[in-house]
Amino acid sequence: MTIEEKIFSRKRPELLRLEEYGFEKSSDGFVYTEKFMNGSFSARVLVGNDGRVSGKVFDLEADDEYRAFRDENRLGEFVGSVRCAFDDILQRIAESCFTDQPFDSDQANRIAGLIYKQYDEKPDFPFSTAPTYGVVRNPDNRKWYLLIMNITKDKLTGRKTDKKIMVDVANIKVSPEDIDLLKKEDGIYNCYHMSKGNWISVILDGTVTDERLMKLIGISRGFTLRKKHVRATKNENSDIPKKWIVPSNPKYYDIGPDMYVGNEMIWKQGRGIRAGDIVYLYSGSPVSAIRCRAVVTAVNIPFNYSGKELVINSVMKMKIERVFEPDVCTFALMRKYGVLAVRCPRFMPEELEKKLLNR
Repeated sequence: MTIEEKIFSRKRPELLRLEEYGFEKSSDGFVYTEKFMNGSFSARVLVGNDGRVSGKVFDLEADDEYRAFRDENRLGEFVGSVRCAFDDILQRIAESCFTDQPFDSDQANRIAGLIYKQYDEKPDFPFSTAPTYGVVRNPDNRKWYLLIMNITKDKLTGRKTDKKIMVDVANIKVSPEDIDLLKKEDGIYNCYHMSKGNWISVILDGTVTDERLMKLIGISRGFTLRKKHVRATKNENSDIPKKWIVPSNPKYYDIGPDMYVGNEMIWKQGRGIRAGDIVYLYSGSPVSAIRCRAVVTAVNIPFNYSGKELVINSVMKMKIERVFEPDVCTFALMRKYGVLAVRCPRFMPEELEKKLLNR
């Protein structure tokens, strides 16, 4: 790592400050020169158009570039003086013309800003052995829903050619049944450093859009909310309902004729579903859409049914509160909010519910 990389890592230039400091605009970016060591040396610092900083030192008496100070094995007094003087110039520029950023990549910093704007939550850096790894938490219970790391790209791709490429990576929690489908998207991989059964890793190089990332992060954050709600519902008097998407298979039951407000339906008991919870009934292919919102009125009612494809030991009752036409909440829309499959009862993403109810 160069001197410039050490000093300007996680910093971004402020263009007005550069000009005020004495930088001049060029085709490559902004250039600053300063003499030092009693005028016998000159430093040329370039802040490129991409924000990266590079520098050169020239020995004015020899009329040549001086590179010896970059060799850390050179420990002589003179070369050390040149190194310290150049370092001092860079430190002053960093303090005067740059602002601190929590992460290396532009996308990681944009995402951190979007999270703060939407949730008022900032990353913290709790790992003494990895001080650049940042986590974002739900402040209500301190559970984190996002981990951003800076690692070599080969740890995700497995390619030897990626061993020297450093990338910011976001670890995001998702539903286990969605992981295989998510990994088919460019930029999404098996999770690094955390459970591969519950988390994915996303490379923050722009391959995955900010909008897509924020929807996945919203789902991950929702898991921290759900845990809080599950604890609350252990109290029989709790009035905090959980929201579910429950599948139905048109091959066995056409729910269309029963889709009207006020109708009370009997449905196979879903694991974890309690009285007072909200159910969004999803009709599978060829409909592939959420058809109604219902409130669960009774649960764990004994029932005995055994068929070729289905066994039912208990049922629940739910009363329809709202009906949706098949084109209102299609599977295509659900995918945009992180619902990639509905094979069994699963939680309803908060943002998808807001979108659906506002239509």
